[in-house]
Amino acid sequence: MNGAGNDFLLIDHRQQLIAEDRQGEFVRQVCRRRFSVGADGVFFIEEDDDCDFRWRFYNADGSLAEMCGNGARCAARFAYHLGLAPGKMRFSTLAGVIEAEICGDDQVRIRMTQACDLEESFVLELEGDTYEAGFINTGVPHVVIFTNEIDLQVQRLGRMVRHHTKFSPRGTNVNFVSDLPDGRMLVRTYERGVEEETMACGTGAVATALLAWKKRGVTSPAVLVTSGGEELAVEWRESSDNWVENVYLKGPARFVYTGELMAEALLVDERSFVKLIEFQLEQGIHGIVPCGTTGESATLDFDEHKQVIELAVKTVKGRVPVIAGTGANSTLEAIELTESAKKSGADAVLSVVPYYNKPSQEGMYEHFKAVAEAVDIPVFLYNVPSRTVVNMAPETVARLAEIDTIRGIKEACGNMEQVSDLIRLCPDDFTVLSGDDFSAMPTIALGGQGVISVVSNIDPAGMAAMMEAALAGKTYAAAMQHYRLLPLMKLMFATPSPGPAKIGLEMMEKIVDGAPRLPVTGPDAKTTTKIREAMAALGLLMGKMIGSMLLQSSSMTYSAAFEAPGSPGVGQDALLLAGGDRGLPIVDNLEAVIDQGDVIIDFTFHQASVEIARTAAKHGCPLVIGTTGMTKEELAELALLARSFPCVHAPNMSICVNLLFKLVEKTAALLGQEYDIEIVEAHHKMKKDAPSGTALKLGELAAKAVGQSLEEVGVFSREGIIGERKEKEIGIQSIRAADIVGEHTVFFAGPGERIELTHRAHSREHFAKGALSAAAWVVGKPPGIYSMFDVLGLHDF
Repeated sequence: MNGAGNDFLLIDHRQQLIAEDRQGEFVRQVCRRRFSVGADGVFFIEEDDDCDFRWRFYNADGSLAEMCGNGARCAARFAYHLGLAPGKMRFSTLAGVIEAEICGDDQVRIRMTQACDLEESFVLELEGDTYEAGFINTGVPHVVIFTNEIDLQVQRLGRMVRHHTKFSPRGTNVNFVSDLPDGRMLVRTYERGVEEETMACGTGAVATALLAWKKRGVTSPAVLVTSGGEELAVEWRESSDNWVENVYLKGPARFVYTGELMAEALLVDERSFVKLIEFQLEQGIHGIVPCGTTGESATLDFDEHKQVIELAVKTVKGRVPVIAGTGANSTLEAIELTESAKKSGADAVLSVVPYYNKPSQEGMYEHFKAVAEAVDIPVFLYNVPSRTVVNMAPETVARLAEIDTIRGIKEACGNMEQVSDLIRLCPDDFTVLSGDDFSAMPTIALGGQGVISVVSNIDPAGMAAMMEAALAGKTYAAAMQHYRLLPLMKLMFATPSPGPAKIGLEMMEKIVDGAPRLPVTGPDAKTTTKIREAMAALGLLMGKMIGSMLLQSSSMTYSAAFEAPGSPGVGQDALLLAGGDRGLPIVDNLEAVIDQGDVIIDFTFHQASVEIARTAAKHGCPLVIGTTGMTKEELAELALLARSFPCVHAPNMSICVNLLFKLVEKTAALLGQEYDIEIVEAHHKMKKDAPSGTALKLGELAAKAVGQSLEEVGVFSREGIIGERKEKEIGIQSIRAADIVGEHTVFFAGPGERIELTHRAHSREHFAKGALSAAAWVVGKPPGIYSMFDVLGLHDF
């Protein structure tokens, strides 16, 4: 929200999602303007036993603040929007109880806490110049300097006053005030916590008005102009003791954007991390390595490093070893991280060759010797010359192998001659793990014991199967897995790691946000498309999700899988991809397997769906189509083909979305044409069609319910001077951004009120569940086109 130039993030925190001891760091992260949302501060709005609500307000630097006048207006308007408070309200702050009133034209009027600690006049000397100033606390401490120097260097002088010994240790906000020709006052404020000049400060405006009354005889109401050009009005009543009471601040509070903010995208995403570990363990991985390169160890601070390792140990619960990354280019820091990992319960540590410093071989030896002597748990060395610039020689590793606690190495030199020398020189019980996926097979062939993998984040079952086969001497089977994974291996390093791996995990919905921390950036659109295609070929997206559910079903059997001819997935094992045993190769010809099953499930693309329907019609096989984007011609052909087989075709397979369809249909019919209907849909940036099939279906249902046709009344874009909204118009707007799975909101807006019906998808799992429900239902039905309304029995709802 924006309050007279200040930008605030207001969070509905009634569910207490962010622990109090983490809120400050969360705020510091989210307020960074070029790296996150950007804001002057954050309000957590919570329920209160005595007032309508309470807040916790943090400055942009993460410090807790008592009061903020501009923010108070925004908080009041937000609470009113949430239904937490009436038009006239009371809310609790650290500075006391505040009263507020929602006015028209985005204006909010708040009753401020009692001002105190007045010091009417004193002199400050700044860089040899003297300034007459006053001080008052209006919930926040403020210095006010009246000056006619419009071009005063607020940033520099404000910082000097803010840190002046007179106001230590807490500091103060600083206001520089100039008279305008029309009698108003221009206020420029340097705010502590933000540590720069801000566009406006509500408590600063109040402090200015009260000191202007006290020193210059200004009467109520005083009108002040902010740096951003907004007006704030301050009213007060003089009390009998030559002071003031009932001080009010009135000004704008406007919504800029409403939506959902994922805290996990700003801090360590604990929920996704636990989910990812469980996924790895379920898929048969043999160990977990938190805080390695793919775990973005280089961009974690010490506390985050400790947090990640502790969470990994807690989640794994001894099921496999946890080897914690604890490397650093400072020996003291590496020791500190290693000791912390041991205390957290890690089974071993992985320590990288110091980077940037370019140590000699002797320097490397002394560094790792010091780390190993600091703990009594196994230490694994990590040699990765492409990142550290220096290469640890096999002879140095052999010397270090003589130290009892140094038990192995992750070798990522990429030079098989060096790997050969390494294995030859080191003891037989010294573990050599490949440090990259490409060299895993050759390393094992030379006597190595495994790999610390990048691709295993995406396909742990595939990499585990490859390693198990290789270590068992089943070279051909291991090689087949190697070549199966090779395209994805290459793509994992098409741009700097871990960008590709994270975007892949986001596609699989194992993590919330696939963007790596700076300075690493994610892959471009072209590379992202290649990653998606490679993962689809491996059956790691919707096909894998449906396959996994089929394996867990007691009423359905996974009988066959097919891909388009030439797809890299052809020949792979569908059962293995779904997390089961081998035995179901993916074929490139539906005709070859159509008689093996009772129903086909299709989530391909619209042209392929028509081709599949032709084959289904030829054999009379039931078909479930979850594909969107079909043309009118394709839909017409599908209708003709479906005279020969039963087909469920739905723009959205989600059970909840189909319930939304029915609610929209009913609401539109009840409200009629007196209410304006608008639809907003949002999806991930990779979605190719717009509007979404779901949005179009919502529009069609709403239009039909009021006796209209969407083709006649639908409006899909607005720009420029468009005039008044037509009475029967139904607008559909599309948003494409980041990783949004799918959101649809239908607005029914009438005079003085509106209803919003919203569905938000957080996972694609519900599409798969709906498709399987449709598949079970459609078998045995007469030929024809059916919808999810038929499947769910919603026609008579």
